[in-house]
Amino acid sequence: MPYADFNALVLPPGTEHEADFALLADIFPTGWHGLQLSGFQPGDSVAVFGAGPVGLMAAYSAVLRGASKVFVVDQVKERLDAARKIGCEGIDFTKGDPVEQIIKANGGEMVDRAVDAVGYQAVDKSGNKEQPNIVLDQLIMVTRPTGGLGIPGLYVPSVSPAPSKLFALTIVGIKTLTLETGPWCSRLAIC
Repeated sequence: MPYADFNALVLPPGTEHEADFALLADIFPTGWHGLQLSGFQPGDSVAVFGAGPVGLMAAYSAVLRGASKVFVVDQVKERLDAARKIGCEGIDFTKGDPVEQIIKANGGEMVDRAVDAVGYQAVDKSGNKEQPNIVLDQLIMVTRPTGGLGIPGLYVPSVSPAPSKLFALTIVGIKTLTLETGPWCSRLAIC
């Protein structure tokens, strides 16, 4: 791994905290970074798409940093239960349009920030067929004008289909959304 020694830390002896160190080495920083990319400020409402490890860490980062409301979108009951345990509202996208569900649960308002913790492996509402653009489209539609999007989720050109309309870029411009993306280490110019 290039630059693996750049931010390596000497860990204390023993294996007592090994799982914690693994979490801090990749998953938690990626979730935190996704929230940071969105331009999050305390008091913002947040929608996190994807309740896997990175999504849950993005949601938990929002809770820790003082979000007013955090919505987490997924289809897996256990993941949504985990989101609820950390103080978030779980949104099951197989039960209806997640954008509509979030706006309704947020008092008729769009959220301030949204995070994509899914990437190109997103699936349609049936949960069975890959639809790489769906989460990006939903992020854009659920975020208020001048809000922000954080996209730590991967979109790999050699793997991702490249339709002429990957997502509603026109709406990004119309809503004056802030959009930042890239790996968490790009800010350090080491990747």
